[in-house]
Amino acid sequence: MQLPDALQIYLADSELVVTSWSNSADELTFKLEKDVSPETGRLSFSGVTHVCMPPALTIESMEVHTIHTVPTDFWTASAPRKSELGDSDHIVLVFGSFGGRYYIVAEGVSYEILQ
Repeated sequence: MQLPDALQIYLADSELVVTSWSNSADELTFKLEKDVSPETGRLSFSGVTHVCMPPALTIESMEVHTIHTVPTDFWTASAPRKSELGDSDHIVLVFGSFGGRYYIVAEGVSYEILQ
């Protein structure tokens, strides 16, 4: 899994707000408003198994990892057990503009520009 190219353009200082969660579909959706370019988009994660995110956040950057590439300090008490994650799971680290590191464990990601 990779982050979509369109998502990564002017990502720093974007506002990320949770808009929906579907337990039956394991899908988490955000509204993303980019500060530098007047762009609003929909960021969706599918196959979500674990989430540690505030409902709204100004973000600096995002990274995609596997259980083998995630930084070793990820495996803290608040992280899922490594044994719970499979080969199709990806760990998306979300870094806040004012500090903080959050995560979403998912199988897929999509980004759609709305305006």
